[in-house]
Amino acid sequence: MINFMDFKKAFDSVHRDSLWKIARSYGIPDQFLKVFRSLYSNSSCCVRSEQGTTEFFAIETGVRQGCILSPFLFLLTIDFVLRKTMGGVGFGIPWCEPNRLTDLDFADNIAVLGASTKSIQEMTTSLNGGASKVGLRISTDKTKVMRVGYAAVGPPITIGQSRIEEVQKFTYLGSSITSDSDADHDVACRIGKAGAVFRQLRPIWTTISTVIKIRLLNTIVVSMAIYACETWKTNAKIERRINVAQQRWL
Repeated sequence: MINFMDFKKAFDSVHRDSLWKIARSYGIPDQFLKVFRSLYSNSSCCVRSEQGTTEFFAIETGVRQGCILSPFLFLLTIDFVLRKTMGGVGFGIPWCEPNRLTDLDFADNIAVLGASTKSIQEMTTSLNGGASKVGLRISTDKTKVMRVGYAAVGPPITIGQSRIEEVQKFTYLGSSITSDSDADHDVACRIGKAGAVFRQLRPIWTTISTVIKIRLLNTIVVSMAIYACETWKTNAKIERRINVAQQRWL
């Protein structure tokens, strides 16, 4: 079972005091922390509209948008929360015994993995509690649950008083994941997107050499078609579909 979690305005919500404490716990020297904190001290902004400009107000949460340091600071916070909340007994799925895999993460895109509804509910509650302590809030509207490999029955997953929607397919980091663990839907999506890219090349296709065509095809079209193919359960049917698509583009 997978819980695909999404945070509300994640970069704008982190408590800065919590952020500095977390950074110190990871061994970042105080000299660096002083520099980091100086970037955020006395920060303020205003809102400008057609009606005029508001008075300046203080900003006390979140990381700076556009700063190259912000993703690093935010990831420290996410990693800290996950390490503190995902260590419960029975959390996750078996993975390289005796270790267990509890979550997959990319920035604020979190996929929590559990072997049962009970496990997923406990992990979700634990993560929600830990995240709230540092200012992060889970979006119950964008968070989705998927039961993988078995019938979609059982008690619902909740966050507080909100019930999380169960889905049969979900797009995670650009890949389409389905409850039957089959790659057919993702392959069809990838071929469709690659075909759309190829159609954009048609206006120039007859004016370029074969060498350039092959380079463009491999660089732009094929790379789109086989994105995340290492996660597919490849079979003869999938190989045939990819080969047919490639021959059509050639």
